[in-house]
Order: sequence, then structure tokens, then C-alpha cells
Amino acid sequence: MFLKSTQLLIWRVCIFAFCFTVTERNYVVASEGPDPLGSQEAVFEISRNRDFERVERLLNASRAERVKVLIRTGDYKLRDSFHINRSRVQLIGESDVRLRLASGVQTPVLSVGSLSSYPLEEERISDVSIANLTIDGNRDRQESEYHHDLPWIRNNGIDVRVVTGLLVENVDSSNNRSGGLVISWRCRDVLVKNSVFDRNFFDGVAYYDSSAVITVDCKMRENRGAGISLDNRFEDSAFVRCELLNNGDVGVFARNSKRLVFFESRIADSGSWAMFLGHDEEGRGVFDLEIASCTISGNNGGVRMGSVYASQSENTVLASTSFTGNDRGGRGNVSTAGSSVDIVEGAWSAAGESKGEKGDRELPISDRIYQVLSEIGERDQG
Repeated sequence: MFLKSTQLLIWRVCIFAFCFTVTERNYVVASEGPDPLGSQEAVFEISRNRDFERVERLLNASRAERVKVLIRTGDYKLRDSFHINRSRVQLIGESDVRLRLASGVQTPVLSVGSLSSYPLEEERISDVSIANLTIDGNRDRQESEYHHDLPWIRNNGIDVRVVTGLLVENVDSSNNRSGGLVISWRCRDVLVKNSVFDRNFFDGVAYYDSSAVITVDCKMRENRGAGISLDNRFEDSAFVRCELLNNGDVGVFARNSKRLVFFESRIADSGSWAMFLGHDEEGRGVFDLEIASCTISGNNGGVRMGSVYASQSENTVLASTSFTGNDRGGRGNVSTAGSSVDIVEGAWSAAGESKGEKGDRELPISDRIYQVLSEIGERDQG
């Protein structure tokens, strides 16, 4: 009897080992330690459509300190969002990876962070990166911009909420029923670089209620709404060497935002204003905005300040920025409803001080822009 029980136990162990080996081969490519779900680092692999759901379950169950999800080359159809809701995750495409939302799904393609209607601080996650992906939201085959079960969630290419330390790099997010990339609910320390956001139903990127977001070397083009939309206490952020081209409404829409920089960027051929700066129903507009060394051309109007009083919007500076061909419909290069827009040529400083050279770059440059460029350099080296 004991012998038979022992044989049965050995047989069950062998079956379990075989099943686990299959799971490990398909989804856990490399890890340290005997338990791939509890090691310092786990790597999960996606190579088939059905892998997304399984890997998401493994991701949530993993006790590993860090997790890398590698998506193999190919075209994939997603029947639900792929949701990252834990810290220290890398989602990396191998090469030529295309994620297309299936018809009638009505969810973001990628969701990062909490899906709660009012995310709490204890739901915050950190250190997430998304790289080397093409995202297609299949917008014409979605019935609505709203999530089918969670109406406060929109059908964005990438939807990010309550995240600290996000990197989005080499991503093309297009054809989404709402926006290409939407960052909201107190996100901070975000870097978006070398990415394209185009042909989305509303905006290329929309940033709300977040801070310390740097967007560099990105293109926002042919979106039905704005190339960039900023609102709801968006602060201390910068756009550097970006191109906003052929957007159906404005190039940039901004209100209820503070301490922003646009540097060495190009806004061209917008259906309406290149930049529209306004305020909300409570009079919260745009404060401490620098637009420097930019090119604004071929839009239906240049920079429009829609606020009337300094209490609504104040300290907008246009420095060494060129304007051409923005006079369609009688609109000019710079227009204001009352709040001031200061036009500065030559050297200037956010602190109002006379400046010399900053490294190997000659002025004009402000303290704030110098800090942004320094931070970009540090992140590139890191």
C-alpha cells in the first residue's frame, strides 16, 4: 500500500513538473532563483494572441522584484486591455510589434495603473517602461470612446493613472477612438521620447493633473482634435523638439496649467490656432509659460491668449520664435483677449537676470529651459 501511494505521489509530481515546465517555456523565459514567480527578476514572453491574458495573470501573481514582458515580432489582436498594475515592469517589443484592438472592445489598448473611478494614493505604482511598439486602436470599429464597463476610462492607446517614473519610448500610438497617450491622476516623473501619436479621434497626447512630464523628440500629427491637450493642474513640464503637424483643431490646447516650456518645437498647418491658451469656468488659466525657439507656420492663427485678466492667465513669454503664414481668416500671429503675452528677442531668463553662456549653448536660454535640457541629458546617460 505504501509503495503504491509513493508511486502515485511520484507520478503526480512528474505531471506537475511537466505542466510547470510548459508554462515556464512559453511565458517565463529567464529568471533568477528556483521560483520564477518569486525571483529577483522574471521575464515573460508573448508570442500569440492568447498569451496576453495569461501573461497578465502571471504578472499580477509574480513576487519578483522586477518583471520584463517581451513581445515577439508580429501582429496581435487584443480583445481586452493589457493592464499593468504593479511596479517595476518593462513592456518591450522585440521588433515590428503591432498591437491592434479588436472590433467593439471599447477599452484602452494598454492600461497602466489604477482603473478606479477615483484612484487613491495607496494605489500608486512606479517604474514602468513601454518601448518599441506600434499601437492601433481600430477606432472606426469602436462604438464609443468610453470603456464598456468603466465609463470613466476612455479608449486611449495608452492610458496612465497614478504612476511615478514612467518611460514611453519608440512607440507609435495611432487610430485610437479617444487619445494616443493620456496621462492623468497625479502622475509624475514621466519621460516620453522618440514617439508618434497620430490619426487619433481626439488628441495626440493629453496630460492632466500631473507634473514633471518631459516630452522630447515626438510627433503629434493628423489628430482630429488637438496635437497636445493640457488641463486640470498640469504643472512643471516641458515639450522639447516636438512636431505638431496637420492637427484638425489646434496644435496645443492649454488651461489650468503652470510652469510649462515649449522649446525648439514646430507647430504647422493646424485647422485652428497653433496654440490656444485659456481658462476654465473657475478662471484657472495658464501661468508661467515659455515658448522659445519654436517655429509656428501655416496655422489658422498663431498663439491665442483667450484669458482676459491677469488673475486668469499671466506670464506667457514668446522668445525667439518665428511665425509665417498664420493669417488665414484674418487671424494674426499673436492675439489676446486681454491677458498679456510678452514677446522677447535675444537673451532672456525666467529669473529676469542677465545670462552668459550655458555650457556649449549660447543664449537665448532661460534657467528653466536649461534645467530641462540638463535633466534630459542626465536621463539619456542614465
